[in-house]
Amino acid sequence: MIIRENVLHYMLQGHVHVSKKDYGFFHNLQKIIAEKSAITTNQNKLFEKLLFKYSRQLIKLDNDPNKLLSLKWNTSIVETQFEFTIARVSYKNNNIHLKCPFNNKFIKNFKNINDNLFTWDKKEKEYVSPFCTNSLKILYNILPKHFNDIEYCDELNQSINVLKAFDGCIFKPTLKNINGNLYIIACTQSLYDYIKDIPLEKTPQCFYELSHYGIDIDSNLLDHPTLYFASSIQYECDVTKLEMLADHLEQTNIKAVFFAKRFGHSLSENKKFISYLRDRNIKYMIEENKYGVLSNEETDWINKYNPVLIQHHSSTYINRWLSRLRKGFGKFIFLKYYGAIPVS
Repeated sequence: MIIRENVLHYMLQGHVHVSKKDYGFFHNLQKIIAEKSAITTNQNKLFEKLLFKYSRQLIKLDNDPNKLLSLKWNTSIVETQFEFTIARVSYKNNNIHLKCPFNNKFIKNFKNINDNLFTWDKKEKEYVSPFCTNSLKILYNILPKHFNDIEYCDELNQSINVLKAFDGCIFKPTLKNINGNLYIIACTQSLYDYIKDIPLEKTPQCFYELSHYGIDIDSNLLDHPTLYFASSIQYECDVTKLEMLADHLEQTNIKAVFFAKRFGHSLSENKKFISYLRDRNIKYMIEENKYGVLSNEETDWINKYNPVLIQHHSSTYINRWLSRLRKGFGKFIFLKYYGAIPVS
């Protein structure tokens, strides 16, 4: 290989195992060179960064990355124009459009945002969403974390200035302490009709009940581990702290526990935990069917005692049980191994 174009061609031949996104960059770069006979300084920097990323593989293939990086392009290199180094947000035809430089971390985080209406327009190489304040808020919050320069069109700047007036406002029902009194902020009439008979107190029992209605507890009120446990609809516990978990259950006045099949019978930690439950008069049942089909007896028991669900952590089973949280279970608890070794 005597020029960088040779290296680019080599990276596309399958000798080096590259990710799908990196392969796409190499392929697009080769296409740009063929069509424009020029690349930008930013494209060159990314090319060099990726060669360094795959340096171990290149060395194993008897290719010295330093020598490859010392090669020159046969094609021209032009300075990247400023407009292509910033994130630009515009409003067109009642849609929000986002054009931004390639940023892998941004793409990953952007895709994982809940209720994100943006879709990728492959032809225009931009993200597009129907205009709504939620989409604008998503961009306003995430773009500064990944880009130094952000440009909004005049129309969107006006909307942003209006929305700034609501900074610090609470839109999700939240229990807060205001001047020594407890209030549920952003409580709707329908929600109030369901919870009006629940005494608002700084107790595990109160926090546990409120969590079932999707009410957040202000972090300033969660100054004790049991209060945090009670307020969390999903909770993770180290298997070395099962006695503490049993104390949380007792102090929250939880009367029953249902173990998913993966809880098992052979681990000594499990046996200890069951003894802790017995000492505190907490009922328990272990799922019998390994395929997750509840028997009539199990269903009746769940409906009667409204237990918390406990299982050893496994992403394979998470969605199956999450879908049942509103069908009889009061809480979802993962038992995890944080450096602990399970003992048979």
